[in-house]
Amino acid sequence: AKREAILNEPIYGPGIKVINIFHEDKEFDMERTEAFQRAKGVTDIQSFQSPKQKQEGLHAIGQSKGRTIINFSSHGGKEDLWLTKGYANMSWRQTLAAMKGWAINYEELADTLEVRGNLQEVILLIDACYCYNFKANLLRALAQRGVMIAKVAVAANLNRLTYLKNFQESLEEKHDGNGPLTVGDVLNTEYLLFIRFQDLGITVYLPPEELIHLIRILTPSVDPSLNESSP
Repeated sequence: AKREAILNEPIYGPGIKVINIFHEDKEFDMERTEAFQRAKGVTDIQSFQSPKQKQEGLHAIGQSKGRTIINFSSHGGKEDLWLTKGYANMSWRQTLAAMKGWAINYEELADTLEVRGNLQEVILLIDACYCYNFKANLLRALAQRGVMIAKVAVAANLNRLTYLKNFQESLEEKHDGNGPLTVGDVLNTEYLLFIRFQDLGITVYLPPEELIHLIRILTPSVDPSLNESSP
């Protein structure tokens, strides 16, 4: 029942706020993405697409309320999502400090999400090279702050690259009908991404009590104390 509830959770649909943050290159097609989101029933969309709009985008995330989807599409690295220039696995930490304004670092995003709070309401979509690694850094930074986001979907797995428009095209191909786009719909794009030389990654946070219950079900022989049927 829990798994089904997660799969049926809407990502793009009525009553959901969407914040888009894209690289400024026009190949990152904001208008196409917004049109798809509106076709799924989203009416509350804020979009940002340049380094000049970086702080506005972070402010929008920090001030958002209710069910919120934060959608990134950019060049990326293990530590940064680039809003201009940039290339796979480039880090402003390793280059000029002035480049900090060109990208969103995972620490900056963690700070913003901590301010926002109520992260059980938030789903992140990240379409960028090394986005799984970026997600791992982000989740660690959030854990250090004592908070955790509910769900993150990334368009590539560990140490993998993405290819421009593959993720958006896979979403459109998989869900070209009516009704909202769900977590299950995103998961079901995996084979479409695979034939485009990508592999999807989705992380779902479970509260500690649910995680312990899951461990008991999946690994009863590892520790008899975790087996509810043990005397």
